[in-house]
Parts: sequence; structure tokens; C-alpha cells
Amino acid sequence: SDGNYTVNLSEPLKNGEVVKVTATDTANNESVPTDATAPDTTAPAAPTDVAVSEDGTTVTGKGEPGTTVTVKDEDGNTIGTGTVDEDGNFEVELDELLTNGEEVTVGLEDGAGNTSPEVTVTAPDTT
Repeated sequence: SDGNYTVNLSEPLKNGEVVKVTATDTANNESVPTDATAPDTTAPAAPTDVAVSEDGTTVTGKGEPGTTVTVKDEDGNTIGTGTVDEDGNFEVELDELLTNGEEVTVGLEDGAGNTSPEVTVTAPDTT
């Protein structure tokens, strides 16, 4: 009576799946279809092939295209961010030079706010 409705689905929708929704009145007049998009609830996988460059200025690796890459130092401070390109690769310039075997963590976040497990990578010791 207030114009709201709920429809129970036979199979759950997830991760951006789109369905067409229509309304039909008692005279069998059907509305124009509209899209309903399911929320993205799946976290990206952990980044892979993560490495600190020999000069300690960048972190590279692979991940889900379009996700945001965050590199954090041992204290949990963000020292670099970037985006995974359409081919699944990333290169993040760091705010701090890493050359003494420091450990950093690297994680991914998708547009829906789902976060991947973080991976730890060790910078080369060049001193």
C-alpha cells in the first residue's frame, strides 16, 4: 500500500550481477524494465608477485584490475598508494626509501570497500 516491495530470490545475487525488474498491475500492464544491481561482497585475492625494487623506491606486483594498492610500513603508516592496471599489474612509488631490509605490507581494496589479505615483503638490504 505504501509503494514498497520485497522479492525473495530463488538464487542469491552477488558481485555486481544485474537483473531486470518490472512491476505488473492487476490489468496485466507491465512497467518498463529497470536494472537492479547486486552489491559486490567479495574481497579481492591477496596481491601476488610483490617485490620492492632494488633501489627501494617502488613496490610492484599483481592483483585484481581496478583495485587500490596500499603499502604500509612496519608501524602501519601508509607510505604509498596506487591502482592495479587493466592487465592486473601495479607499481607504487613509495614516500620513504626502503633499503635496509625493512618489511612492508601490501593490500588491495576494491571499489565496494572489500579488502584483500595483506602480504608482507622485505626490501633489499643495500647498506
